[in-house]
This record gives sequence, C-alpha cells and structure tokens, in this order.
Amino acid sequence: MQIFRPVVILAGFAVAAISAQDDMDPPPEMEGEMDETDNYNPESAIRLEDMISEDQLKQLFAKIDTKGAGKISVKDFLDFGQGMRRHRANHYADESFGEMDGDGDGKVTFDEASNSHFGSHGDDTSPDHEHDKARVRAMFDAADKNGDGSLDPTEAVFFIHSDADPEVEEAVARVDLRQKDKNGDGKIDKTEVAELLGEAGVDMYYGQLDVNKDGFLDHKEFMAWESGRFFEHDGWTQLIEHADANKDGFVTVDELLKSREQEAQREHHFTYEHWAHELEL
Repeated sequence: MQIFRPVVILAGFAVAAISAQDDMDPPPEMEGEMDETDNYNPESAIRLEDMISEDQLKQLFAKIDTKGAGKISVKDFLDFGQGMRRHRANHYADESFGEMDGDGDGKVTFDEASNSHFGSHGDDTSPDHEHDKARVRAMFDAADKNGDGSLDPTEAVFFIHSDADPEVEEAVARVDLRQKDKNGDGKIDKTEVAELLGEAGVDMYYGQLDVNKDGFLDHKEFMAWESGRFFEHDGWTQLIEHADANKDGFVTVDELLKSREQEAQREHHFTYEHWAHELEL
C-alpha cells in the first residue's frame, strides 16, 4: 500500500502553480468560494464572518512572531510554514511508521520503504517507474541521517513527508532535474524549462526562478519550483505588499486585520487561516 506522495512532478506551469503549493490552499470550509483567477470577483468573495476570529488571529500571530517584535516578515511566515509541515508530518508519524515497519523491529529498511511505496507495482520496469525508484532511493538516503542503512521513527518522518525536510526535498530535486536535463549538463536551460512550463510560464516565472541570473536553473533553483517554495514565498510577499500599510516590509496584527476587511484582499489570507484550523486555535 502506498502511504505517501512524494513531491509533485511538474507537467505544466498552470498545473504546478496550483498543485505544488499545498500550504497555500484555503481551509476546507472556504473551498469553492475561491476565484480561479487573481482578480477580485464579488460573486466569489469570501465573507469576513467565515474567516477566523480576531482572537484566533492574534493567537496565531503570537506563534509566528517568535521574537515578540509585534511584526512579522516574509521570512517569519516561511519559517513558521516549515514548522507547520513538520507538525503535520509528526502528527501521522506513528501510524505511518507502523505501516512501513513490516517486521516490527523498530526500523525501516530500504526494501520495506520501497515496498510500502510501490506495493504490487514493484516489478514495473517502465522508464517512469525506474525514475520513481531513483527518487525513492534518494529520499531514503537523505532521510537516513545517521547513515546506518535504515530509518528510525524520526528519520522515517522525513522519508514519508519529504516536504518536512529540506535535505530530502533537495535530493528529490536532483533526481528530477537529471530526468529533465536533456543535454546532461547538470542544469536546465530556457528551452528545457519551456518543455515543462510552456512559453507563457517561462515569461512569467523564469526570471524569478533563475536567482543567480546565469540563464540556467540548477538543482536548488529547480527545487524552489518543484517543492512549491517559490509559490509559498510569492504568496507571503503578496500578502505583505497588500497588508503593509506603512511599507516597512513587515505586517502587524492590526494591519492583517485591516487588510482582510477588504474583500478583494482576502484571498491572500488563506494560508494562515488554514494554520489556525490545524492548530485548533
């Protein structure tokens, strides 16, 4: 039985822009009310009374504001997001580990991890399956922090939930980049990226993804796209740009409260709303 889903493999920029950013989805009770475009649509507006309360928002803000500065930045949101991914992974750790540890000896071998992932499809020899096996191997090795060839319960969390550990995400990105790197130079150029994103996607995202401006995407730049971190960063940047009334690069709880009073800006608040529900604030 397959018990986890690794990082999304990109098929096109429009699909990736939505599916790669798991942490940018609205809470369940808001699904169906979200406009499919970035433009405000009064008919799909989210009602303020359906959002978390002012008290819930203040409780969440205090958790994100670990320095107690009374204001939070894009980095604060990103750091808290990483913590939430680990929180989510740890929540299911015992159940998931029990399913993987076939012989019940308290550790998971590569064969056990592979069997839990592939199930009855383990003998498939198709190119896609061979690539998937390489991904699983990379995830296992990156999650095996002490290098003993097996995963203890803590390490297994990172294998099952690759988004909870940057090293596992990076290992997967290296494998996926090799598959997409048609000329074998260890990076992908605009032509290769266009096959993934389309010309419109290249025009929209390539300049931002190519952080060092060398005209290529290396595995770390590619990882930002594939893991969804690029969209996560962009989402928090937009939130702060809309809510930051005094333009100091931070947001206060009062600025967040005032921002969400404007219907057209409520879409930028989805993520932390979801966190509040997860944390049962």
